[in-house]
Amino acid sequence: MFASSLAIVRAYFAVCTFRLGPQDLPAAGVFLLISLVLYALASTALVLPARELPVAVLSGTTETALLLLITWVLLRLRGVPQRFRQTATALTGTGFLFSLVALPLFCLHGVSAGPLLLAVIGLLVLSLVVWNVAVMAHILRHALSASFPMGVLLAMGYIWLITLGMTAILPQQVGR
Repeated sequence: MFASSLAIVRAYFAVCTFRLGPQDLPAAGVFLLISLVLYALASTALVLPARELPVAVLSGTTETALLLLITWVLLRLRGVPQRFRQTATALTGTGFLFSLVALPLFCLHGVSAGPLLLAVIGLLVLSLVVWNVAVMAHILRHALSASFPMGVLLAMGYIWLITLGMTAILPQQVGR
């Protein structure tokens, strides 16, 4: 069990470092399910410092559902719905890793700290966001057979649409 878990995390990391694309991940439903659960849990954990548990769980599951919906629509529009499992696995798996790294930074955000520490935290969060957009662009360009600049635009569109969806569904959650 531990070896297979480690293999999954290594695959996510390889996508985050641009060594693998979504097409290199298994299309197995169990792999997608594990990725979905991890992503939803990590999304919930990111909201938890600011909200009570039921709202955080609703937020995490809503964000996960929106990510899946947008992925499904994009792949259907492009005519490659058979790439859904691997693309969704790559997006949720890498999103899980980014959330794990961001979680301590989000927890530190509420702590009173000096301006230098706040600046470092802000720079780290900005770096994570840029890296996350680049990884999403990498995944989307492979999944949709598009250019990297188009992948960047699509990744930014993902973030915008998920933010809009979260605002519409859970207005008090935006700005976390």
